[in-house]
Amino acid sequence: MKNVFLASFAAGTLAVVGVLGSAQAQSVRGPVPLTIELAPVADQAGRHQGKIAVTVTNNGSQIARVPTYQLPLKSLDNGILDVSRDGTPVNYTGRLVKRGLPKAADFTILKPGQSVQGEVDLAGAYDLSTSGNYTIQVRSSLQYASLSDGSLMKAANGEPAVATSTPLTVWLDGARRGVQRQLAVGPTAVVNGINYLNCSTTRTNQAASAVTAARNYSQNART
Repeated sequence: MKNVFLASFAAGTLAVVGVLGSAQAQSVRGPVPLTIELAPVADQAGRHQGKIAVTVTNNGSQIARVPTYQLPLKSLDNGILDVSRDGTPVNYTGRLVKRGLPKAADFTILKPGQSVQGEVDLAGAYDLSTSGNYTIQVRSSLQYASLSDGSLMKAANGEPAVATSTPLTVWLDGARRGVQRQLAVGPTAVVNGINYLNCSTTRTNQAASAVTAARNYSQNART
């Protein structure tokens, strides 16, 4: 557990919508009948250290099928949250996963009115080492998500629907994280969620820099 202290955490409600840019509303509704609620999870001392409880609800009349990895239920792979500190984007340090077609076991299936819960650790996927006001927003493309009538969850332009949210604002005291993640080197180094086998320190540093540049390029391409 990373020792992150959040002095204040605003809970928010998210919804799946077909277009971007609707974050100002407290509850965003679109052509897809899913809503997602976020709430901070406190530790035994009553402090919030970056864990978030997530509830996904199907408010529609049809069964919804969504790839679990496209919802913040178990992981934050591929940076499905946009995080910024005092207006500056925060580096995503989690895994970048290239997946093929999802299998049956990869889907979260929600009957009408059904809810499912999950929990994620924001500090495990984003660089929260600097104190400041953090803004957090879900932005995840729901590719392969569908309803029981066979229709895919798509925006008006034919692209996959996007899960977005009202921004969550949080003050984070980075000094309370304790020892920050350091660059690991050696035969099985792990840097920013990527394994490097039998690489020298120089090659590991070069590869890590290339990965950071690629992440920045992909994130800029989404905006």
